[in-house]
Amino acid sequence: MGARVGARSGRGRGRRGGDDGGGGVGAGGISTERARHVPERRCLGCGARHPKPALARLVAAPGDGTHRLVRDDRSRLGGRGLYVCRRVECFERAVARRAFHRGARVSGELVIDPELGADVGGEGQWGT
Repeated sequence: MGARVGARSGRGRGRRGGDDGGGGVGAGGISTERARHVPERRCLGCGARHPKPALARLVAAPGDGTHRLVRDDRSRLGGRGLYVCRRVECFERAVARRAFHRGARVSGELVIDPELGADVGGEGQWGT
């Protein structure tokens, strides 16, 4: 009987043994540090992928029978996050394409304040 195909023999370092997973300097002075993972999200206006912190996060907050689109860069509000570039053009395009309505997946009306588009370009951290 030979060894099973795909079976682990227990030899080698793999993920569990020997390597602590940390960075450092490897052979020849080459850095072996791993780059930190930065989550990416897609803009609802232009469709481009960007690092999550570079985009404005919006959420459909429930109200009296309707939902209202509010900015939530700190990710404190619950619900599906809707992301757009911090450009007015992307916000307006997402509104025109009804991308916020589709992305929020809410039944009923979604109220979008027109002034929210002008505020999207700001770098301020909003949310509760």
